[in-house]
Amino acid sequence: MVGPPILVGVDGSASDDAPIGFAFHEAALRGATLRALHAWDRLHLSNPALLLQYDTGPENAAHAQLLADAVQDWSRKYPNVTMHRELATGRPSDAIVDAGRPARLVVLGARGHAQLPGRRLGSVSHTVLHHAACPVAIVR
Repeated sequence: MVGPPILVGVDGSASDDAPIGFAFHEAALRGATLRALHAWDRLHLSNPALLLQYDTGPENAAHAQLLADAVQDWSRKYPNVTMHRELATGRPSDAIVDAGRPARLVVLGARGHAQLPGRRLGSVSHTVLHHAACPVAIVR
């Protein structure tokens, strides 16, 4: 039974390894497809027409490579897990909440150095935790 996929958010940081490994393991246990999503904010331009003149090819290629590198070793360790890599632009928390609507589980990392004292989650994890339509696993 395949059922809904598992979604893992990938930010390209050194802390990605544990959540990606967790997501692959869960996908293998559940016989689920894994969706690895990397989202980033594009340039914040005051004039949106300028964005049309901006060549996004190199930027997209760099982010695609970042995602491919992040999941490469785990794909080899779990060859029976079907995995799809996805890129999105915009606020990462919004992209993950949207992509997670059909998911059975969203997996995120927690870098553990949120900018507000006493806060254990970053803004993306905090937003997704409160707005996701499915269970969320935060993996340190």
